[in-house]
Amino acid sequence: TSGRTDLILLDLAAGVNIPPKKVFMYFHWLRLSPSKTALFRKVARRYPHIEVLGPTETVVRDLKNCGFSRAFVVPYPISARRAALPSDEFSGLLFAGAARKDKGFGLIVDLVEMLSTSHDQIHIKVQTSPDHYNRHDRETNEDLERLRNIGYPWLEEFPETLSENAYEGIFKGAICLQPYDREDFIDRISGVTLDSLSMGCPVIVPSGTWMADTVRRFEAGIAVDDLSAGSLMEAVEVVRANYSLYSARATAAGTVLRQELSSDHLLLYLTADEPPGG
Repeated sequence: TSGRTDLILLDLAAGVNIPPKKVFMYFHWLRLSPSKTALFRKVARRYPHIEVLGPTETVVRDLKNCGFSRAFVVPYPISARRAALPSDEFSGLLFAGAARKDKGFGLIVDLVEMLSTSHDQIHIKVQTSPDHYNRHDRETNEDLERLRNIGYPWLEEFPETLSENAYEGIFKGAICLQPYDREDFIDRISGVTLDSLSMGCPVIVPSGTWMADTVRRFEAGIAVDDLSAGSLMEAVEVVRANYSLYSARATAAGTVLRQELSSDHLLLYLTADEPPGG
C-alpha cells in the first residue's frame, strides 16, 4: 500500500509526465497533516493521470479533496488464507499484529496487570514485534518494559515476526483483542480483524468504527464503548461463555469477507478500460 514516501519517490522518478494507465496507488488509510496534504496536492497537480485507490469512501473523498481526479473505491484485498474450522473450546486471549500506541498496546498491558492480580488463570498471547519501520515509539517501549516486569506466568510473548503457519496458529481458540484508537480507526479497515475472522477467531473492538460495523454485521464478537481493562474483560466473558457459537459466526464472516474483499476486484479494476461503475 502507498504512503507519503511513495509519492516523493514517484515525483523524483517520473520526470515531466505520467501517461494514463501507468501508475496506480492504493492508500489503505490516510492521516493528513498540513505538510502531507501539500505534498499530495502538488503530486496531484503535476500528474493528473495517476489513479489512486482506497478501501472506503472516506479515504477516496480525502484523496479527491487533495486534487486527485481519478480516485476510486476498490475493496481492500484480503489475504487469501485457507478456510479455518470453528473452535469449540476457548484457549485464551490474543493481541495480534504490531505493538503500537494507536493499536492500544498500553491497554493490553493494563489488562495483563489486572489478570496478574486475579485468580482466573487466562492464557494471553501478545505479539510485541515492531511496526514496518522496525522500531517502537517511546511510549510503546515503556509499555514493553512494564509488560515484562509484571511476571504473569500465563503470558506468551512473540517479539519476532511469525511465519505464516505460526501466525495462523495463534488465532485458534482465541478471542482477539483490538483496543485500537477510535479516532484513528473510525473508517479504517483492519487486517487483523480480517485475519481473525478468517481463522474463526471472535474479536473485541472499539465501537463506532469499521471494525465494530463488521463485528455487528456478523455477530462475531463484541464492540465496546469503554476500552479499559475491566470493560474488555466483561466483553471477554460474554464471548467466552458461548465460545463455539461466536467462533462459528467468525468463521462464517471470514467466508463472506474473503469473497467480498477478494483481490479479484483489484485485478478487474486494473485490467478494465474504465473503472467498474464508471
